[in-house]
Amino acid sequence: MRQYYATFANFICRFGLEKVLLDYANDIVLPALSDESLKRQSGPQTTYFIKDFGIVNFGEPNAPVLVASGRFIKNTVLRRTQVYDPERGLVPDLQTLPSAPSAYFVLILNNHRIVYFPETPFAPDLPVFEATVKKFIGIKYRTFIDQLHATSLADGKRITKVDLRKVHQPPTVNIVPLSNEASVEVFLKQFSTLKSIEFELIKPNQKIDGHELWQQLRSYNERLEPDKTIIRTERGEGFDIEEAKAQITDAAGSGNQRVHLSGLDRNGNKISGDNEKFSVTTRINDAPIDKLGLVKRLYDAFANLLTAGTIRVDQPADDVTPKLTGIRSYQRRLNSSGLMRRNQQFQKLAAISLEVIKRRWYHTFEKSTYRLA
Repeated sequence: MRQYYATFANFICRFGLEKVLLDYANDIVLPALSDESLKRQSGPQTTYFIKDFGIVNFGEPNAPVLVASGRFIKNTVLRRTQVYDPERGLVPDLQTLPSAPSAYFVLILNNHRIVYFPETPFAPDLPVFEATVKKFIGIKYRTFIDQLHATSLADGKRITKVDLRKVHQPPTVNIVPLSNEASVEVFLKQFSTLKSIEFELIKPNQKIDGHELWQQLRSYNERLEPDKTIIRTERGEGFDIEEAKAQITDAAGSGNQRVHLSGLDRNGNKISGDNEKFSVTTRINDAPIDKLGLVKRLYDAFANLLTAGTIRVDQPADDVTPKLTGIRSYQRRLNSSGLMRRNQQFQKLAAISLEVIKRRWYHTFEKSTYRLA
């Protein structure tokens, strides 16, 4: 029986102060996730890329719940230099073996939450996925600017690329794991002394209701437009763990801030960790092999944790539904591309089981205090 753990995170993609993922979904973000020709090289024998991309609507035509998904692959070569023989001991033996561990991602476009599921041993982790997506979105952003520039020249307007980048500002991408009080508490139990807490503020995908301090700091940030804002607090004799737990949970729970902790363990050794170390995870037993079945299972895991209050999401902005409706045009373009056959098959399978999915998930939505769409 296959069983691995899914991680839940906030996929924060911004284009300057005003624009977010959905504003450039059709032109930049979704093409970055669906273009199978894009590769990120890491060393001489390792590449990362995305395959099997698709979009499915689990809502209604006028109230879509759009879920983008795909398989993230690490294509590499394993190398050994020696083996152990009981009679001869260590014996030089150079061998190589191609290997392609993978993870599956489900990105809920309504609320920018992502479910990340390593489906094999040694699958690429979430920070590697983040680095790859940053690169791909950057490539598609440059292509977008180039196309606008070429169009302006053809129209005789001669708008410079510098001016275009002022209107369409470069993207930033942060994928921050979600935490809750229980996951933070488990990690804090490893500390005998918590000496340092560092908060890195990340501008979220939309305006949110949060602690007054974070709201004031974000307002301050918007005026100065810094590349990064970090708040670091230290106490030599250590912070009160219970009070620290509350503050860390408040800051990290929605995935809009990175939090880094450092101190000493019970043996006096240095210990540190960030959101990755105290993220919310859930076990996925006997994961389905077929694509739609896996998407259903991962989305279902997200919905169940949301209903239980284990994770939280921000209320969606008022303009989310019109933007999601506009993404349907990208689905049509996807169908007319080289991905047509695979995406049509995915949509056909989705249609077959859509009613079953609705009955279960709409029941989940009604019980939740948060709206997903």
